[in-house]
Amino acid sequence: MSSTIKADIQGLADASSQLETIESRLKSAERTIPLGGAAGHPELEEAMHDFARKWDIKREQLAENAGDLSKALAEASKTYADCETQIVKATKGQE
Repeated sequence: MSSTIKADIQGLADASSQLETIESRLKSAERTIPLGGAAGHPELEEAMHDFARKWDIKREQLAENAGDLSKALAEASKTYADCETQIVKATKGQE
């Protein structure tokens, strides 16, 4: 009985690259700025400020997570590619 492991090495590399782009865009996104009374109502302004503050924090966390996942996928892609190369080399001697 044989088992087969399939890995989309290029798919892992592409996902890593896409997450790296997402990380970069999240990091370079403009931070939210105070409205300075433009909301028209103090409670609305406070709610918008609260949302903006929380979004800045979450955006930073998303960027960090995207970067971590990007690195992990890049490493997985490299590891699978290296394993495949080693398997090919090892099986060439058995032919």
